[in-house]
Amino acid sequence: MRARIEFPEVRNLTWTDQGTPPAVDASGETDYGGIDALFRDGPGFHIEGDWGSIDVVSGAPRIIWS
Repeated sequence: MRARIEFPEVRNLTWTDQGTPPAVDASGETDYGGIDALFRDGPGFHIEGDWGSIDVVSGAPRIIWS
């Protein structure tokens, strides 16, 4: 099952350490890798993965299953 995380009402976003370029999986789709860490950090959220680190101040995140 696939899912995505949406951060509504973004007020500030900083993306650092933009790691390696995304891979292409066996089906030919772009694969950005997984989320290694996701936690609340003061007024916002911190997310880490192969694609770098993102600090975002927004409304509560929503998980959308597809």
